[in-house]
Amino acid sequence: MSPLGSHVGREARSVAVPVADRVRAVVLELSGALAAMIDGLPQPVRRAADLERALSLQTPLAWRVFRLSRATDAAEAIEFLPTVKQLDRVIAKAGEHVGDVAAARAASAVQRFGALVEEIGGDQRGFESLVSGLSPAGVKRVELEHRRAAFRGNTHLWGLQAQCLLACAIERPGSAPDKRDGCWIRGMLDLQTMRPDVPLMIQARMRFAACNSGHAASEPRIPVLPGQPEWMGDLQLLSQFGGPRLPRLHTEIADDGWQRTLASIPGIGRSEAVSFYLNQPYRGAPEDDEPGLGMLVEIPTQWLHLEFMVPVGWTSPATRRVMAYANRHDIKRAYQCLAQDRIPMHEPAQHFAARETVPAAPEVPHWPDIVRHVLKEQGWWGQKFDVYRCLVQYPMLHAWTGMLADRAGKPGSAMNDAADAAK
Repeated sequence: MSPLGSHVGREARSVAVPVADRVRAVVLELSGALAAMIDGLPQPVRRAADLERALSLQTPLAWRVFRLSRATDAAEAIEFLPTVKQLDRVIAKAGEHVGDVAAARAASAVQRFGALVEEIGGDQRGFESLVSGLSPAGVKRVELEHRRAAFRGNTHLWGLQAQCLLACAIERPGSAPDKRDGCWIRGMLDLQTMRPDVPLMIQARMRFAACNSGHAASEPRIPVLPGQPEWMGDLQLLSQFGGPRLPRLHTEIADDGWQRTLASIPGIGRSEAVSFYLNQPYRGAPEDDEPGLGMLVEIPTQWLHLEFMVPVGWTSPATRRVMAYANRHDIKRAYQCLAQDRIPMHEPAQHFAARETVPAAPEVPHWPDIVRHVLKEQGWWGQKFDVYRCLVQYPMLHAWTGMLADRAGKPGSAMNDAADAAK
């Protein structure tokens, strides 16, 4: 597929391709014209710093223009695109040092680019959004700018936000064949509400039992409800970690017969923010050909920290991948991970081989200590794990974001993408 091919449905592709072709032609023409103009400067320009000195440009603008002039495809060019006015200023300065032909070619390319921006995007922000939508992977800078704006808007509209959401899965072979044991660690850091009585559901269809110091003896266990997986254990509050203020957790039986765990935050605003961690062990879960984890983002957050740990040799590190899915008509359909619902993701999955615990994470204070505590509690401390990690900035609200790796020797289905793409 071409760099600016459509990643939307086939019915839209026949309309999108001509637009993509026009964008590609105009943007690459602009890139080539700038390259020729820069090559015509008296001083050799091999780096962005050379261009900054030659034309007395500000560092960010010099870096963008230089990267744009060296772009090899249209999506890469859009990643570093300055505004039309900025390009006009650069050409005016370069015109004092290069020949009229090179300057005129660059000015003409900018003029055609500006006309295309106005025609199909209305302005540069609209143009960049359109182009990012036509690229299968999106344009990283554009995607992040809009995700940041969405975070700020959703924080106001929904009345809450978090600094970081954490999800970690630790797995090992179960006692029975084709089974696995493990635990889920979840964290909500600097969780704050912007107005009173904002509902906050921590977990649905799961049991909660406070099991740490001062709680285990006094809190009764809640019986398993119909439909609850028998292998799933109690949800546990890791009260020795987190901040000085902890939320009030309580359970309720909803009209549909399922139990929900909810949190109440005592105050509003930054000064009343809470940070806490939960652990949920499980035993005898069905084996999975694609170890990993994912979650539906339900709280506006600046960071999403995903991590999973598996025994050394269980997975093929080269197959690790990060994916995200969303459907505006049916939020819950994101769990199905259908190819037509996939949204752009640029964040990589890191791999740390043969670790007893996890590397430190600036966004999660005391993270190695938390993992060490859980491993000791489960009786798994001292074993070697392969650790996979992904950090997503401003994840999209109501999107399922996950990280997976294939089992060693058992290639996975890549979350139904291959099958769906073949239909």
